[in-house]
Amino acid sequence: MLLSLVKNARFCFIASLITAFYSIAWAEEPNTGIKVVKTANDLILTGETCPILLKQAKALAAWKNATATNEPTATPPRLCAGIDKASAVSVGKLVPKWVLEHQDVHPAFDGPNCWATSSYNTHITPSLIYLAPEEFNFHMIHETQCILKTYEERKPGDLIALRSPNAADPQGYDEVHGFIYLTDQLTYSKNGMYRNSTFSIQSYPEVLKLYGVSEHCEKTPDATCAIYAQFLHCGGALPVPKNIGTDDLAKYSDFSKEVAGLMNFAISGHALERDLIALHQLKNELADTSAYALKMLNASSDDPDLKAFWGQFYTRTLSVTAQLSVIDLPAVGTNATYFTSKRPWVESIENRLIPTQTH
Repeated sequence: MLLSLVKNARFCFIASLITAFYSIAWAEEPNTGIKVVKTANDLILTGETCPILLKQAKALAAWKNATATNEPTATPPRLCAGIDKASAVSVGKLVPKWVLEHQDVHPAFDGPNCWATSSYNTHITPSLIYLAPEEFNFHMIHETQCILKTYEERKPGDLIALRSPNAADPQGYDEVHGFIYLTDQLTYSKNGMYRNSTFSIQSYPEVLKLYGVSEHCEKTPDATCAIYAQFLHCGGALPVPKNIGTDDLAKYSDFSKEVAGLMNFAISGHALERDLIALHQLKNELADTSAYALKMLNASSDDPDLKAFWGQFYTRTLSVTAQLSVIDLPAVGTNATYFTSKRPWVESIENRLIPTQTH
């Protein structure tokens, strides 16, 4: 599994190396100077004229209204504070609550990556942990009908998959990076799997530059592109088949609840005793759970709905296995808070290229 991570996560890893030295605490686009500044309980757009900032605010509100559930409707402002370059717009109430709370936040452990962040915030996956390439690929294959044509309108909240052509791959490409389109100036992303990289609203042009995507390969990709962008306008979890067994549905439900607890621990570093009991149970039963999901997947080849369900279940177990491999779970009976992550798959590279992270 660890060797597989080295092989399949190589592209997101590039961004991790860069952001180890340059923490993206705000989004700044060279041509417009837009910045996203986090305060105690708000996000502020600044650094540009009022009309440009209001345009960004309108897009952020559209994003929240299209994707956030059980949250107040976002109404974009009509006025800015200040004039000209001193203009500023409060957007904390215009973004999903999770995004506001986690802007510029470092996860407690390595693991949560670009694919996980974009998939979770488009409701494709139910929890945000390390997302294995197998799981991201599985969902992207099921989302192929949602790929936008180059002439179709992009909307805030669309998922962007950066891909590199690979004739040897059954799909014809390797996944490079995943992030969320907001405007032509802003995007939502986490660059890489390491905890030195934060969840953040960032500069869209700078993310494209980081991955070497030209304007041509972003807008009208063709065979000349080494890395190109594809936009997907959909999302949402796969439906549960009507003919799934009651016991299997309960097994998946229990597994999902335990993985949600793993997400909370991986990001916050905090766990109560009852949480640790559930995490140890998840770890102890994971091999059997994964084997059972794979067996059911192989047995459901004639039923596309069942195949999708078990494919989703099985690839999720691969992600959970990878996430748990970089966490030393404390023993039950301890009130866990921020236990240091181990990084077996990157240690040799890290020692050469990345300063030791102590935060």
